[in-house]
Amino acid sequence: MTRRARPTDIDEICADLGISASNNMALVGAGSRGRALAHYKGFPAKGFTIKAIFDKRDDLIDTEINGVKVWQLGRLNEVVKRERISIGIITTPADAAQQVANMMVDAKIMGIWNF
Repeated sequence: MTRRARPTDIDEICADLGISASNNMALVGAGSRGRALAHYKGFPAKGFTIKAIFDKRDDLIDTEINGVKVWQLGRLNEVVKRERISIGIITTPADAAQQVANMMVDAKIMGIWNF
């Protein structure tokens, strides 16, 4: 008797959230955790593309992390709309996470992952 393969946990979560292939993401927080996620090679294999990174530190603005431009956090709305971003990733310190989540909701981001 052969067993039918079960989808992976991430596939189940994506189906539950209505996330399909080719999802554009924005990452807020370019510290060590944000950089690690920006370099994570598993996202493209699952149809996720980080299109923009945001931070408040002036020394990071207009640089690139793994080929993705770092933007001033105040430009979130503009870039989300232009890049058709539907998922936001928060990697900020805990005391800033709620404010960033509110900004993402205001920008009409549909899903938020908080690390």
